[in-house]
Amino acid sequence: MPQMAPLMWLPLMLMIVLTFMIFMTMNYFFSFVKSDSKSVQKTELLEKTWQW
Repeated sequence: MPQMAPLMWLPLMLMIVLTFMIFMTMNYFFSFVKSDSKSVQKTELLEKTWQW
């Protein structure tokens, strides 16, 4: 059983890394596509947080 532990952990780590990479790429892609509206919303949110 101790020899099987690394083989069981490897796919889990790979899945976590893949999901993280996919999430980062999707976030970058959406921010690149909606750059105009997102930048305006981000600046407004920053101003609101600083005022609050």
